[in-house]
Amino acid sequence: MTDIQSPNINPENMASAGGNSKFAIIIVVAIAVLIAGGFWWYLKRAEYSALTASPSLTPRFDKDTQADISDINSADSADLDMEFKSIDEDLNKL
Repeated sequence: MTDIQSPNINPENMASAGGNSKFAIIIVVAIAVLIAGGFWWYLKRAEYSALTASPSLTPRFDKDTQADISDINSADSADLDMEFKSIDEDLNKL
């Protein structure tokens, strides 16, 4: 007659069962890391493509920049020779 109350438990089988659970945990953690990394990569790629998607055809300037551009355009370059004439005279005196 077999004794139903005492199951046949082999210590070697228990050791291999513990190894399988560790392996399963490692696989689950690795998959979670891959999913998190893929999600992070996707967000960075979307952010980069949003920055370089399509530049505007006309640049937009703030008021200070527009004032600087109008100052540059209004500068009279014809008087440049007259301005350097006084500097050249001072240099010739040296």
